[in-house]
Formats: sequence, structure tokens, C-alpha cells
Amino acid sequence: MVVWPVVERAVRVSLRLMCLDVFCSEAVTRDGVAVRVRGGAVAEVSDPVRFAMTMDGPLVAATVVAERELRRQVADADLADLADLPAVASRCGAEMAERISETTSRWGVRVTLLDIDDVQVPLRGELIAWADRLRETRPGG
Repeated sequence: MVVWPVVERAVRVSLRLMCLDVFCSEAVTRDGVAVRVRGGAVAEVSDPVRFAMTMDGPLVAATVVAERELRRQVADADLADLADLPAVASRCGAEMAERISETTSRWGVRVTLLDIDDVQVPLRGELIAWADRLRETRPGG
């Protein structure tokens, strides 16, 4: 490869798979309970030229997009839905990764998998209110 000084510059881009830590410090479920969600995403460079031309860190931007998508997924689910974590991850992981890749493809990054590792529910007043609402909606409650 020939690089013309001053006109061009050589950039090395790793084509290995990269693991991104995805952490939502607070996401609110459809039934109004604030939860903390931790997960991981697997990303790869799909277009090395676009990746190299991106001025800021495209992997950091991909992590932010993954966090936003994870927060959106939590907002579409009830707390009871999140209790069955393996089912949520297997059902939604691939389609969430596809939606993330739609945004990150302009930076030359493709997310192939988004996995939810952990959902923590801090014990606060809204959790007690959620339990009260659940008890009221049950027959005979």
C-alpha cells in the first residue's frame, strides 16, 4: 500500500470482535418500576474505512446507542416480564442488535448480539406501589 505524505494517513483498524459493556443505571419498566440493567454487546467493524474516518470513538457511540436500545426494551416490558431473563434475552437480543446496527452502520460498526446479564430492582417506594397495584388487579385481591 502506498500512502502519500500530507495527503493521506495510514490507520490500522482491528477487525476482531469486540465486547461492549452496556449498563443502564436507571430504566423504567412499563408498569413504572425503576430498574438497573446490565448487559453486553458483541460488535465488529463492518466498514474499516468508515470506522477510521470517524473522528470520535465509534465504539463509545455504539455503546451509547446500545444503552438507549436496552432502555427502550425495558420500557416496553413489565417487571414480571424481566423476571424471566433468559427468555427476554433470547427473544429480543437479535432484533435489538439489528436495530442498534441500523444506527451504528454509518460509523462502520455492526452489533451482532445484545445480551441482558442482570436486572436489579432497588427496593424503593415505587416497588411497593407496584406490588399494591398488582394485588389490586388480581381477582379476589
